[in-house]
Amino acid sequence: MVSLPVLAQEESRFENALELSLLDSTQDQLSRSALWLARNVNSWFGDQPFDEGGRVSGSVSPGISWREDDGSNASLRFSLSARLPNVDLFFGRETEDDFITDRPDSLREQQSARGVAEDSQRRFFGGIGKALNDQVSFRIGVRSGLNVYAQARYETAWEPTESTYISFAETFFVDADRGLGATTTVNLGYLATDRIALRSRNSTTVSRKKDGWDWITASGPIKNLGRDRDLWLDALAFGNTREKVTLREYALIAGYRQPVYKDWVIGEVQVGHYWPQKDEDPSRQTAWGLNANLQMRF
Repeated sequence: MVSLPVLAQEESRFENALELSLLDSTQDQLSRSALWLARNVNSWFGDQPFDEGGRVSGSVSPGISWREDDGSNASLRFSLSARLPNVDLFFGRETEDDFITDRPDSLREQQSARGVAEDSQRRFFGGIGKALNDQVSFRIGVRSGLNVYAQARYETAWEPTESTYISFAETFFVDADRGLGATTTVNLGYLATDRIALRSRNSTTVSRKKDGWDWITASGPIKNLGRDRDLWLDALAFGNTREKVTLREYALIAGYRQPVYKDWVIGEVQVGHYWPQKDEDPSRQTAWGLNANLQMRF
């Protein structure tokens, strides 16, 4: 006769195996669907087959954030990027300002950690593009509501020394809401030791239909703990040069990231202390915040 503890143990093993199989099958189905879409889109724009250099990558990222001054909200981000022989393909779900202005992913993550990018503000985007070389690329796409936008991007990087890294990117964009605009991004990195690096990410955006320059900067150390585990601390600040409060908010944010299943489900937690100020407030406020998300790559 089988004892109850043994039955409970077997049931637990079965449930764990079922959960893992669901993760594997979901990731496999997403990969197959992305490849099918990429192959078909590539065939619409030329005769060069997908297998001659086609690359596809994507991710699905559910998350939840809480701010002492804003409450909590859940979010879902999605991205698909395909570098194809005949044309480039992209598709995703992101906040309009971030995607159209081409704000860097690393700074988008810091924005989401602040809890301000509510899920209701995210929109679906899709389109095609073409890279002329490793530095110059073009995109044209459609966002929700059938609004067309276009981007032209230039990027380059230097390594002045073995331990120093500098990258520069300039994106010109145009859409109905913002008119013509440009985003400038400069990233700096310094490898202090084999495991510790200092980094600074900086971005500014100007557009014809908005006064002033939107700017955001995040700087601090990051330590690699081995086995794809990272621990970091960032000093974050952002604002607009023409608003009443030019320094809208600054913060200290600590984060930790590691794989939670194989090497394609990544978990991340961020804890931050924030000092926001609104136009109508005579003094700056303080608030704690927490952000947690998973990223399934395919």
